[in-house]
Amino acid sequence: MGIGKWISGILVRPAEEPGKETVAAKNAETTKADADNFLFALMVVASYVIQADGKILKSELACVEQTLRRDFSEETVKKGGEILLRMFSFAKNQGNERYLQIVVDCCQQVVNTIDYSGRLQLLNFLVQIARADGQMDDTEMAATRDVAMWLQIQGHELHSLFYLTGDTLDDAYRLLDVSPQATDDEVKQAYANMVQIHHPDRVAGLGDDVMRGAQRKFQYINDAKERIWKARGL
Repeated sequence: MGIGKWISGILVRPAEEPGKETVAAKNAETTKADADNFLFALMVVASYVIQADGKILKSELACVEQTLRRDFSEETVKKGGEILLRMFSFAKNQGNERYLQIVVDCCQQVVNTIDYSGRLQLLNFLVQIARADGQMDDTEMAATRDVAMWLQIQGHELHSLFYLTGDTLDDAYRLLDVSPQATDDEVKQAYANMVQIHHPDRVAGLGDDVMRGAQRKFQYINDAKERIWKARGL
């Protein structure tokens, strides 16, 4: 099967025959399908960012594995690695133009099948992967911005993710996407906006692995909020 058809098949859930399963079984199958879609899409865009500088380093692959292991099961880590290698092979054998179209098409499928909060969580994982080696060069940064654009994520929301693990007061303001000169009410509204789109419950349908990552991300957001609240005496 060509990889283009493979993408369409995995991202578009097949129709189910009515009356064959219980509601619980159908819900479990739907969650698994959505989780598989999420992992597949993450590995497709990760392959794009990793290859942005024209090189695939073993250290980068190790960083991907390390990042996945924080939140994903062993089975998922193994499956993700296989998808990543398949994408590298496709790019090598089919050429950059065809490969790029596959990445763009995959992002469009994600837009059609995963809501905004889910896409933000996917982008968050991608930023973690890109920064796992302790740095993010210009080519990786540009490639990550490409993916954000294809996923229809607003630029300022990608920018805030770069400060997710920061530990300074300035990092906290940047994460909440608000100026240090903002009023208390504006800061509170900025935090409320973050809660609305980043709360872990928003990605519950994508499976436990994705939820764990979302919970960790939300803790960083709350830590940033606490630093600002403390500095302002709120």
